[in-house]
Amino acid sequence: MTIATHQGILPCEKSEMVCFVLDNGKRVISNDTFSRALGMDSAQELANFIIDKNFRPFISYDLKTLLEDPLVFDDIHGKEYRGYEAMILYRVCEVVAEARTKGSIKTIKEKRYDEYCNSLARIFAKKDIIPLIDEVTGYQKIAHRDVLQKHLSSYFCGEKLEIAKKIPDNFYKELFRLRNWSWKDLILKRPTSLGKIMDDVIFERLPAKIIKALHKSSLSHDENVKSEIRIQAIMHIYAALALMKAATTWDGFTRSLARAFPKK
Repeated sequence: MTIATHQGILPCEKSEMVCFVLDNGKRVISNDTFSRALGMDSAQELANFIIDKNFRPFISYDLKTLLEDPLVFDDIHGKEYRGYEAMILYRVCEVVAEARTKGSIKTIKEKRYDEYCNSLARIFAKKDIIPLIDEVTGYQKIAHRDVLQKHLSSYFCGEKLEIAKKIPDNFYKELFRLRNWSWKDLILKRPTSLGKIMDDVIFERLPAKIIKALHKSSLSHDENVKSEIRIQAIMHIYAALALMKAATTWDGFTRSLARAFPKK
């Protein structure tokens, strides 16, 4: 059975949606709140929508199949849910919009669907549904951490990578503030941008004997040396973090860093 690792409530203009991130990474909306977000009273009304003569010509076979076969999973408390992948909501809104363009929306109920879909369109024009779900479920922090680890693992290896994995989230938060970066910037930037900064701020400013030990090919076999390296690195990381928090600009931070921890 697929299970949810994160869940939360996404408020909309006219309703709210119960959202999940599953252990396979899918972002899902419970079938009843999915239906209500479209102006429908129940999941059964969504089933009727699929066969409605005014909407049926605009519903592809693939979309029909997805709506007829919701995902089944357990929430974080073990309760069984049914739901739809979040991106399907876009596709249903597109169906309603196309029906409106073709003059196929006739009844009061169909006009209500159109009204609700327009409401959703206004929300999604500001921010896509996937980051919205990640935000309300708390998955955003995990997703950001995954991006960081992918960038760091493409630049560092061995003991440096192991140390980089232990850097606290606040360190990155302050780094991004001082660099005026967003998470989108990190996704678009080459991994070397972050890697070079980490080398400059952390690894090139450790005690000389630690820097020398980091470059030894036999390091992987010496647990005592590895333990000392990690202790020294973590102490330095938190000292650098304190300087970051006190700084208002990146240049100001690097000047303070150079005075406190000159390169060896």
